[in-house]
Amino acid sequence: MLNGNKSRNVRQKQVVPAIAFGIVASLIALTLVEMLGYVGIVAAATNTVNTISVSLTVQGVCVPTLSSTLITFPPTKAGYFAPTANAVTIGDSGTVGSNIVLYSISDSGTGNWVSGSNSFGVSNTLWNPTSDTGSNLPANALTNSITTDTQLYVSPNPLVSNTIYFGVNVPAYQATGTYSQGITVSLSC
Repeated sequence: MLNGNKSRNVRQKQVVPAIAFGIVASLIALTLVEMLGYVGIVAAATNTVNTISVSLTVQGVCVPTLSSTLITFPPTKAGYFAPTANAVTIGDSGTVGSNIVLYSISDSGTGNWVSGSNSFGVSNTLWNPTSDTGSNLPANALTNSITTDTQLYVSPNPLVSNTIYFGVNVPAYQATGTYSQGITVSLSC
């Protein structure tokens, strides 16, 4: 029996350190998990979902297209007129329809006709939505105001275009010469 007690004592002596080792190992593991959690290596999984609502308005653009960028009036005497017979067809290659806007700011913003040191007023340029080939019927005078809307509509390419006819009144006693003026065509979209 003596031998039996001795082997039980030996086993008990081996079990106590094993239990102590298990407790220490568990404490070390818990400490490591807690430390790693602080540095972000181990973390509890959370499933949080956030959403962002997004909206966008896509603006349309309108881009004028011109059938001609040069109008040449016939030689005209002072005190006479060139009828509104010079056609320019205006379309829109953009994505939205709009009205045609005409103005002239050539000659440093005045829009005047110029030949060297001679000039005459912007309002002598006439435009109409219809041709006037033989008489000086009432027409619309060109201005140097960018806000002059013709109220003539064009829609995006190539559905609806519009034609504007240009003419000019030459004031009486105007000096001879070759006069020029720039006309700006834009769309009001």
